[in-house]
Amino acid sequence: MSRARCTALAGYTFEVTISPATGWVERTAFYALKFPEGQFPTIGGRLATFFETAPSYDIEDMNAVAWSFGSRSGTYIKAERSYCGDLISLIKGWNTFFSQSNTTDPAPPVRGDGR
Repeated sequence: MSRARCTALAGYTFEVTISPATGWVERTAFYALKFPEGQFPTIGGRLATFFETAPSYDIEDMNAVAWSFGSRSGTYIKAERSYCGDLISLIKGWNTFFSQSNTTDPAPPVRGDGR
């Protein structure tokens, strides 16, 4: 059995869904961004078909795979793809780690530090 190494070109990011009513974390997802065509991690038949058939009209494709974990709706893998517009420029404009910028997201203020 051989293993292929798979690295997302634009890096990684994550999202957290928090209930505004309770403050509980309802879901987290870890995203690997900008996979080259045909160089995806093991994703199963349905997601492979999605990447094979979903068109992208962007100048530069953004193929992302995310592993999502939640207490109510379970764990799953999802796929996302740029399709119309210029998603890469939008992400780079956010000036975050996954846009490969030299700066980072601003740290939230800590209580009592006077910010």
